[in-house]
Amino acid sequence: TDLLHEEIKRWENVPPGETTPLLAWLADEHEHALILRLVPAAMAARHTRLLPHYVNALRGEGRWQELGELLKSGRIDTAFSAQKIRLWQAETQSRLENDPARAVQRLNRVFEDAGRGDHLEETLETGRLAEQLGHWELAGRCYRALAIKHPHTRPAMLTRLYTLAES
Repeated sequence: TDLLHEEIKRWENVPPGETTPLLAWLADEHEHALILRLVPAAMAARHTRLLPHYVNALRGEGRWQELGELLKSGRIDTAFSAQKIRLWQAETQSRLENDPARAVQRLNRVFEDAGRGDHLEETLETGRLAEQLGHWELAGRCYRALAIKHPHTRPAMLTRLYTLAES
């Protein structure tokens, strides 16, 4: 649409690392293909602020093979969270392989590396992904650990546990 083109034109001369507001807006508009046209893979791999938007665009377009290759390439800036990369790898594996065991192993490793709930954000993301992929037992372990180690999350985590129990 005209609004999209106007907004993209407005951002043309902005350094790539500073375009995250534009990419977030495009993601909210489900313009994943446009994000992929605007951000080359090599650029996304070098800029830790661009990478999540690029990866989410690949996910939104269902380009799991391409995502898997990027995550294995070794080109991603080492400053980016290894835990987040492992989460994406687990999701990608679950989409590309018939055997969910490897994805579960990777998610278990992320849970362990997150201190079995010590790191709130990583554990919550692990639980959400495990739940999304149908790994109820692991999701439950994540949510229980968060409820115990982060008392302020207890009501939300107990709700998630009750929902899992009904599944």
